[in-house]
Amino acid sequence: MAEYEKDYVLRQTKLMVKGLGAFLDKDSVDEILSLDQEDSDKDLERKQQSDEQKMKANEKKQSKE
Repeated sequence: MAEYEKDYVLRQTKLMVKGLGAFLDKDSVDEILSLDQEDSDKDLERKQQSDEQKMKANEKKQSKE
């Protein structure tokens, strides 16, 4: 990437961050991050439950054989 392209990307990033900062305060950012963490936790729980169900199904299948 050419130097002028890097400068352009950095300038655009700065402008976006300033715009985002204009209507987001610290509390709203914390709320967004906590919601994201809750979603991640729920996804992890679902995956663990799914894995447990698969293991049980495999155990039943092996015991029948």
